[in-house]
Amino acid sequence: MMFKLFRAVPVWLMVTVFAGCGDGLGGGVVADGGIRGTGSSVGPVSGFGSVFVNGVKFETNAINGEVESNDGVVAEQAIEKGMILKVEGEWQNAVAGRATRVEYDDILRGAVTAATWLDEKRSAGTIDVAGQAVEFDGQTVVVGAARSLLIANPTGFSVRVSGWRLQSGRFRASFVRATETRFDDPNDTEIEGPIANLDTLAQTFQIGGITVEYGIEAVMYSGLTEADLVNGRAVEVEGQLRLGRLVAHQIQNDDHRRFSSTDGGGALIEGPVSGNVSDRQFLLAGILVRIDDNTRFDEGLVESELGNGLLVRVAGEFSNNVLIARHIERRDADASVDAELIAVDRSGRQLNVGGVLVRLTNSSLIEDDEGNSQRRTLDDLMPGDRLVIQGVQRLMPDRFLTAFKIARSGAGETDYTLEGTVSETSADAMTVLGVTLRATPAQLSAVSGGDSVRLTYRMTAGGEFEVISVDWVGAAAGPGT
Repeated sequence: MMFKLFRAVPVWLMVTVFAGCGDGLGGGVVADGGIRGTGSSVGPVSGFGSVFVNGVKFETNAINGEVESNDGVVAEQAIEKGMILKVEGEWQNAVAGRATRVEYDDILRGAVTAATWLDEKRSAGTIDVAGQAVEFDGQTVVVGAARSLLIANPTGFSVRVSGWRLQSGRFRASFVRATETRFDDPNDTEIEGPIANLDTLAQTFQIGGITVEYGIEAVMYSGLTEADLVNGRAVEVEGQLRLGRLVAHQIQNDDHRRFSSTDGGGALIEGPVSGNVSDRQFLLAGILVRIDDNTRFDEGLVESELGNGLLVRVAGEFSNNVLIARHIERRDADASVDAELIAVDRSGRQLNVGGVLVRLTNSSLIEDDEGNSQRRTLDDLMPGDRLVIQGVQRLMPDRFLTAFKIARSGAGETDYTLEGTVSETSADAMTVLGVTLRATPAQLSAVSGGDSVRLTYRMTAGGEFEVISVDWVGAAAGPGT
């Protein structure tokens, strides 16, 4: 039987982390993890018409759309989806607020020297920028060049990267803008990380294997002095690469400073977990997060899953520079579909994509694939479009995919692909993420209920779905870091 999309469903709030937080203005965090009153929000941009960050639409009229940045992104018009912003402001209700300050900072910038696929089917790979390894995956927004072109001709591009520094010293990208014009200004390269091998006599140190010269050309910012340059201290350096060395023009505290907030203030932070939970606490973007008995977890996430590299969104409040978590939500995709858009319910913000029920939230990011930076919305999606959707699967009571990122791709493959959990099998079919697919005995013998799979399938002329091949069976799907 063909999948039926538009059945009656209960009303659902678009942003889980803010569900039920009310309209009143008070202060800090309410019981369910939402924020009232003033606070800060740090995460990827998902939409415009002011600016959407962490599922909240922040009006920017009070600041005339201005952005604080030392990287040239000084107005709302220059912001792009996927960029990590810090927004300080006031929440009016569950999904709307007023910004009093917006801040942006590149985490890396410079010439690409190498690139490789980690998993081409998942659009995951790495690029090397000024000696620093940057991981990207299906959730990363890449504009200015197709991923395949970046991999094929990496030395033809320079990039700006917005994202997070990982515990390993590598980086995970939320946004990559590529340009074929090599940077040639005095601050054409930016790196960050802990200082190593400091030599005060030679006025050099290393970050991620790159030697930094901080002599007469360097200017200190954010209160730093030369005496503050010590091994282990994390800093951000902007300058110019000369013969493999970075000649510093600006040095300041590293990027994680923007994830901090004042004590007692509410905060929403999205980022990857560093290390595993120990004594009910972990690091998130350099911030210590503490869990207690009042911490609530989003559906499908338990405390034991908070491992190294998992992308999460934490709502809480700061106390003595520690973020006390009140709500933790998974933001790493664990399922995906690459298929034709069969039907759209715009008022209900739902899609039928290759038989999969897809639901959108205010955090769902919509873009064109292959490097197009236009500001797409739900209204741009039409039946017949080919969509690649990354998200988290909901298996109870309804089976659907909550979309983190929707990429509209051009013509290409006619077969569909699906990653998700097998909920059941029968003598001639399997059900994955709510889609019942006819399968051969050999295909069925490879899977069992509860398995995570990646498979190729198609829709028949009769409107049914059938498996072409089972490409992978194993642990939970989704990007790893």
